[in-house]
Amino acid sequence: MTNYLTITTQDYTMKTKLLFIIIILCLGACNSSEPTPSKTVSVLFDITDPLIAHPDASELYKLLDADNTNQNLHIRYGEISEVDFNPVSELIRPASKTGLLSNAVEEKQRMRGFGKDLEALLVRTDSLTPQDNSSIFLPIISEVKVLQSMDSTMDKTLIIYSNLMENNSLVSYYRYNDLWLLEHQPEVLLEKYLLKAKGINPSDSLRILFIYIPENDKANTQYQNLQQLYRMVFDRLGIPISFSANLTKAQKSL
Repeated sequence: MTNYLTITTQDYTMKTKLLFIIIILCLGACNSSEPTPSKTVSVLFDITDPLIAHPDASELYKLLDADNTNQNLHIRYGEISEVDFNPVSELIRPASKTGLLSNAVEEKQRMRGFGKDLEALLVRTDSLTPQDNSSIFLPIISEVKVLQSMDSTMDKTLIIYSNLMENNSLVSYYRYNDLWLLEHQPEVLLEKYLLKAKGINPSDSLRILFIYIPENDKANTQYQNLQQLYRMVFDRLGIPISFSANLTKAQKSL
């Protein structure tokens, strides 16, 4: 008697379903084998003095390369004020889903909404006149510590809009003595700053970008001196920094 192997329609359907499930699992395993790129950008805006340069959502969107949806984006926004500690708002955009489980229509809608969410996040209350006090360096150091506590593989950038004109118990560049030190003996101020920066570690995954447009020649000279001091400070801390008039002119993309 000859034996025949019989495959019924029900068996074929079941095997097809199993094969489909296996393919999905394999695709999921392939996708999970490579971590999704993640980027964190923190923006600090100094509201203690009127500034020409302000956080701009369209500039930040371009610098983030936000049209690249294959990356996780984490945006933090805080204001620099008269006090050392200020609230921070956050916006998180996960990378778009890929593969068989993705929904192209939903992903497009979600990405379009990110631009509006970014604009809403960067709501600012700029000062019309200089405030009596201005704490700048300590909020910067606090935010650096937050960023350094995150995953070391994550790309992190701190963007600071400020004239860096400190006016508090640490130092005041509205007093003659401190302004003289800034111009003639910045190494004295360097030690003061470094004392407030304890706990900061050298980092290649974090960079700091300072944004400022001087309103006149006097402000330009003061800012050049402050640039020199900040370069000295962060060179000792081992964190790369750069200065620019706006994000569009920043030397390299995030």
